[in-house]
Amino acid sequence: MLTWENSGFSLHEEVQISRWDREGLERLLKYCSRPGLSPARLMYAAKTNIVLYRSEPREGRREMLVMPPVEFLRRWALLMPPPHKNLVHYYGAPAPRSPLRPHLVAKAMRETDMAHLKERVEKLKRKPAPGRPAWQGCSK
Repeated sequence: MLTWENSGFSLHEEVQISRWDREGLERLLKYCSRPGLSPARLMYAAKTNIVLYRSEPREGRREMLVMPPVEFLRRWALLMPPPHKNLVHYYGAPAPRSPLRPHLVAKAMRETDMAHLKERVEKLKRKPAPGRPAWQGCSK
């Protein structure tokens, strides 16, 4: 991939999620879908008509970007993708026209169904409360 001219992407393979780790998958998806701009770091000073944005700490100190509102909107607009333009391109089996994609989707559906089935079985395996017949154990 490094030999591709203007490839425009990089690959990070240190994060791995186990097969049944739904919380890990959710954290990863939230990380991938986070916005390019943090509203918590943004302030508007109405008296001076200035926008302040705290940047990431560099060399142990934070920097404050100070700009007029129009300049801020211009910079923010550069982060927004054009309408109807895919920013993520898939290659190989996940690619839209790959002949392997239907098999991949079917496998994911089977694994999801199996996870739901395991959850149901675990609920049914719970022991009934003391003093209650076994057939009443799953009523709640």
